[in-house]
Amino acid sequence: MINKEVSIQRFFKLKTLIILAGLLIGVLATFLGGCPLRQLVLSGEGDTDAAVTVLGLFAGAAFAHNFGLTSTAGGPSEFGPLAVILGLVITICLGLLMRGRLT
Repeated sequence: MINKEVSIQRFFKLKTLIILAGLLIGVLATFLGGCPLRQLVLSGEGDTDAAVTVLGLFAGAAFAHNFGLTSTAGGPSEFGPLAVILGLVITICLGLLMRGRLT
């Protein structure tokens, strides 16, 4: 028999993690100048910056899979939530540091 309180806590923990991961993807897509699909289309049109971005996306995916940071149907990995939070902190810090230089 499954304890309902534990399953409800797990649901809200997963929901929070999904929201944080979506926030990380949104912030990174803003920094890149568009979503990953747009970068792929731009690289096909000859934009070398977009091509380097797509290669970086592939390298990041390989890194995440190699070190077990990806989620499965069974739920998030052990260090996946830590990677998402660390990614958010680094991304927001870089965004705040670089905002004065770009204007």
